[in-house]
Amino acid sequence: MELKAGYKQTEIGVIPQDWEVVRLSSLLTKFQNGYAFPSEGYKSSGTPIITMSQIGLDGKFQFNETEAKKWDASKTNKLNDFFVDNGDILIAMTDVTPKKNLIGRMTIAVLTRKALLNQRVGLLKINSEKVISGYLVPCSSQRAWRDYCKAVASLGVQANIGTSDIKNGQVAIPPTKREQSAIAEALCDTDALIESLDQLIAKKRQIKHGAM
Repeated sequence: MELKAGYKQTEIGVIPQDWEVVRLSSLLTKFQNGYAFPSEGYKSSGTPIITMSQIGLDGKFQFNETEAKKWDASKTNKLNDFFVDNGDILIAMTDVTPKKNLIGRMTIAVLTRKALLNQRVGLLKINSEKVISGYLVPCSSQRAWRDYCKAVASLGVQANIGTSDIKNGQVAIPPTKREQSAIAEALCDTDALIESLDQLIAKKRQIKHGAM
């Protein structure tokens, strides 16, 4: 198939000529796997713990601090590597969904205070000089990334993907952060439109159900 002018074929598909395909590791300053918190140490109050259940199939951060598991705040002095800040990127390293559509999915943490990272959730600290969170996270929903994560994951009832495979994954990056921001804003507007349409449909269903 002949490519349109200004585009090129790469390992992860057709992209604009001036874009670059890079390994995810080149965009990071740190990758951190989560800590294996023993369940017997959970408390009714303390520092909240982020688990796999907080990463949605749609890439949304599904976190309720009130309902989250907690860890004794006085015992976190040796867990500095596992703290998550507001705006950090998280990635699903385990998947038990039937179609394995969660493995490798990224989300942006929305927090009012620091939280702790549970095992099988990865923390990505990005190099802000190279990429913005709003652009990178949607990359985990693209077919090339989804296919890659499923291909390298150990499959079964529970799929798992390792640190090295995540860091070796490839993404397409626009040449400037301004272009990344424009794309991120457009994607955000699209998500908002879809969400508003979903709410409208749900409202009409309720009205119809009430009328019946």
